[in-house]
Amino acid sequence: MASDWNQVAENLVRHANGTYYLRAKVHGKVIRESLKVKDLRIAKIKRDDRLASLRSAVAASGKHGAIRTIREVLDLLRADLVERPNIAPKTKLACKDLIRIMTDTLPLDIHARTWTRQQAQAWWATVGNGGQKVFGQSRRGLAQDRSTLG
Repeated sequence: MASDWNQVAENLVRHANGTYYLRAKVHGKVIRESLKVKDLRIAKIKRDDRLASLRSAVAASGKHGAIRTIREVLDLLRADLVERPNIAPKTKLACKDLIRIMTDTLPLDIHARTWTRQQAQAWWATVGNGGQKVFGQSRRGLAQDRSTLG
């Protein structure tokens, strides 16, 4: 069975009825929306205009483009947690607890992109060392996550 969708150019697909759609990933979010045209030349122009407006809107909002410090990363995580009402209460509580722990122990004012693997490992060695004082009951799950640091 053939698909109703055919990719015709980068970020541009055509439905079986001939209508062109924008299909792109903008800052991690997949977007698909109709360009409401059936002519390829016009679709490419509309695609370029729409992509430019989507990317500039995300950059202007500062949600992803302006993150500089680890504090801003944690603020984004905290805001994302509030915006997701479908999270189970126990999961939400555990996430809040982890964000609080990271806020209390991470170097918040350093630039997030300059934080090296060695600095992360040093942080984990002091904070994650068994985790008895900081992590309490959740230390077992966090010890499993330790493998992501190396």
